[in-house]
Amino acid sequence: MYVGKNSFPESERQRFISCSFLDERWFHEVRVDENVLFVAAGVFSYVEEGQIKEILRKLSVAFPGGELVFDAASPLGVATANVVVPSMKPTATVSTPCRQFSHPTFR
Repeated sequence: MYVGKNSFPESERQRFISCSFLDERWFHEVRVDENVLFVAAGVFSYVEEGQIKEILRKLSVAFPGGELVFDAASPLGVATANVVVPSMKPTATVSTPCRQFSHPTFR
C-alpha cells in the first residue's frame, strides 16, 4: 500500500515523481531554486550497495549542496528483517546493512 500522495499532499515546494530512484532521468523534473532535500525512506535496504553509491554520486553532481535523509539498519537489523520480512511478503529481501558512508557534497 502506497500512502505518500494520500498522506502528504503535493505543494509548490514538494512533489512526488513516479520513477525509480535509481534512474537519474527524473533529475530534470526537480526544480532547483535553492537547496534540495531528498528523502529516501525505506529505499536503501532493498538496493545493492554499489547502486546506492552510484546514485549518490550522480545526485551530488546534479544537485550540489543538496541534502539527503535516509533510514539505515545495522547488520543485526538486516538479519532480523530477513527473518521477519519474508514471512510477511515472500519476495522481499533486505540486502544492504548500514556502513559508514560519507560524501563531501552531502551533509
